[in-house]
Amino acid sequence: MSQNVPKITWKVTNLDCYPKYHQEIDVVFTVHWDCLGNMTVATGSLSGSTYNSRLYGTTGVTYLSGSSFTPYQNLTQPQVLDWIFDVMGTSQKNSIEASAANSIYTQINPPVISPPLPWSPVPPTIVVQPVGGTVLAGNDYTFTFEPTGSLPLTNIWVKNGNTIAGQTSSILSIISASLNDSGTYFAVVTNPAGSVTTNQVNLQVSSSI
Repeated sequence: MSQNVPKITWKVTNLDCYPKYHQEIDVVFTVHWDCLGNMTVATGSLSGSTYNSRLYGTTGVTYLSGSSFTPYQNLTQPQVLDWIFDVMGTSQKNSIEASAANSIYTQINPPVISPPLPWSPVPPTIVVQPVGGTVLAGNDYTFTFEPTGSLPLTNIWVKNGNTIAGQTSSILSIISASLNDSGTYFAVVTNPAGSVTTNQVNLQVSSSI
């Protein structure tokens, strides 16, 4: 294999079977597969760096009564891969492998980049503050604020002094609020020039309003 060309590997990850079909046991009808790309750069400034890609999908296969049948426990991965390659045909197989390879090339030479600004970044500020309120238990409540400043802006939400995991938008939706959602909320916005905190606001969840 020439240098800086991804290695493509196919792997079967799961098989869906009919428990009994045409008098045979555990007859495969869907194959779940991964097409994996791997390349360690051999030359250039990125020499030694390793890149990976993964495409996955399913392919349906059909067993015809009277055809040669291999018991499930005797199946081999190469045999099952041959089934899906026969169904795909050479053109589709080559297209999937090309996509796996191109995914690696894109990681090495991304078509779009966002380099830092050539001037000093602008610190974040809050132009619209979140608003607290009261909500009836079982209803939804949404906090929102509007930050400005140089990108990238990173947002986190805090409730009662604890960071709320996974909430990185400028909008925080409390879905079907419960009494436990009552508390003090605020957000922290950060960029390369600094950080700013929104006003602290209270949410009161009540069993009756």
